[in-house]
Amino acid sequence: MIKTDNKTNLSSIFSLTILITVFFTSVIYPKSQFQWFGSENKSHQTARVYMKNGTMLSGLIKMEKRKKTRKKPKIASTTSEDQETTKQLKYFSVINLEGRKIRPFETDSIVINSLTGIPFDTLWLFKIIEGKLTLYNTKPLWRSYEFTHIQKEGSEIAEYSKETLKEYLKDNEYALSLFSSLRYKDGRSKILKEHHPRKAILEYNFQTYTKMKKIDELLTKLKEDIAPEKKAPYCKEILSIDSSYIEPYLLLGDYAVRENNTEEAYLYYTGYLRYSENVVKIREVREKIKTLQKTPIY
Repeated sequence: MIKTDNKTNLSSIFSLTILITVFFTSVIYPKSQFQWFGSENKSHQTARVYMKNGTMLSGLIKMEKRKKTRKKPKIASTTSEDQETTKQLKYFSVINLEGRKIRPFETDSIVINSLTGIPFDTLWLFKIIEGKLTLYNTKPLWRSYEFTHIQKEGSEIAEYSKETLKEYLKDNEYALSLFSSLRYKDGRSKILKEHHPRKAILEYNFQTYTKMKKIDELLTKLKEDIAPEKKAPYCKEILSIDSSYIEPYLLLGDYAVRENNTEEAYLYYTGYLRYSENVVKIREVREKIKTLQKTPIY
């Protein structure tokens, strides 16, 4: 009983010590600069700034995004075009690094939260999603669902809008369907409901649905064809689509053995061991590798 009480007391003292440490630390360090377990708030973050003159600056920075309304013309105009001009906003980003104001045109790039920002006009743009469609944000946030700019393959960077994204998705029917879909209102009229831009973009870039559909077609052909020489091209095509799919590795390894290609058989058997979770099959494949007078890696 005495030992149990001692353990309980020590645990209570330890917990109390942690609470006191956290309380006093949060009082000593203002919220704007206090970083707990590496998490960083949006306004104060650690960054590396690569200047155009070749120097690199680093430290705690305050990143600001400001907006400025254009001045109205002295002579009032009644045309709709002039009215729209007066409403336009000019956005620009500024970094405050130890009292020094730095703007995008002075830099080659900046790195915040392991995201690289590139200067674009008066802003820094951070790549949030990269691929055939690259999405940017003016904030360095990894899991951002907000996009400010978009770029399709080698085209110029443009401001993000639902209309622009829809235009870029047109050559992938399934990705477009994830972004916009028809639903019925009051059981009568159809209305277009837009949703899931991030999901549509990821599908467009990585072709998940299209790839799985193609793999299913190839697996069907594998079952239909009996001859190993006909199965081999299907297996190689499956692996070119998804290298973690395990069945083709075993078939290709066996085929390579029949063709007396030891090195190729070893390569495919090793691929099978890397991705397979079937304990029985793993044991069998290891024996096949030993038969080739090779050593199993996995």
